[in-house]
Amino acid sequence: MSTRSNKVGEGCNGRTSAVEIQAREEGSRIRRGFTLIEIVVVVAIIAILAMLLVPRLAFIRTMATYTNEATSIQDVVQNMLVYHTTQAMWPDHFDSLLESTSGGAPTGLYGANSATNGLDSNLSGVLAMTTLTANQKKSLVGLLGQLSNGSTTLTVMDHSQAASPPSDSGVYERDINASGADLSVAQVNYTGAAVPSDPNAASATVIYNSVFPNGKNPNGDVIVALGVGPACTAIGKTIITAPQAYMKDSSRYGRTIVLIRVNPTGVQASLAGGLAPDGRTLSQCLGNYRVTAQR
Repeated sequence: MSTRSNKVGEGCNGRTSAVEIQAREEGSRIRRGFTLIEIVVVVAIIAILAMLLVPRLAFIRTMATYTNEATSIQDVVQNMLVYHTTQAMWPDHFDSLLESTSGGAPTGLYGANSATNGLDSNLSGVLAMTTLTANQKKSLVGLLGQLSNGSTTLTVMDHSQAASPPSDSGVYERDINASGADLSVAQVNYTGAAVPSDPNAASATVIYNSVFPNGKNPNGDVIVALGVGPACTAIGKTIITAPQAYMKDSSRYGRTIVLIRVNPTGVQASLAGGLAPDGRTLSQCLGNYRVTAQR
């Protein structure tokens, strides 16, 4: 009887020892981790995938930027018309794109005197601050003016360098229908120059030709540029939020810009189109999209 018990015990001990040995071997393999070769292979696979995906991500971002700019321009122009139809007037409180100090007279284009905050650098040669004549003022106010307390006003929002973010920097109200120096506006700086060699570059000539077919402007109209910022009266009525385009430089103004064709004889101005915040027209944004899609 004793001999049999010992054999059973040895058998049990034998099975237990085998299990323990196997567990120790498995634990040893788990603790061992990856070999250097395995790590190198994994890193190489990740690097190859990154090389394949990163250019594609950049392509998608570029396409999205052009789509966003073109859509914003179309939506803003259409919403201006919808606002006029539903409200029996045009929107007010556009961004002037001009910079002011503490609400005083405009000193120049927004950001023209500073390395940070302001309009996109492409607009530095496209727009210029100008002073409207009495008839030009009459033309612009005839389109955008608002009747308030028996008098007509046209309020624009001048920009502050201290305001943040740059796209919300139109904080100083100014009535450009008032007398004196408050007639300043941002105007497309067309000088009759030839179209640039790069058809997709921001250019006053390209903008001018988009408004005046074949560059013909018999009346001598000028093009005034105004931004659709958060203070615009269309926001909350026909536009949910102020349209903003993707900007690589976050210190630059990113709102969509509308173009107003102003007559020098006082005839009521008219809506002439729109621009992306980098100065490109709708046709250029669509052209950029098509060219990029074909690559």
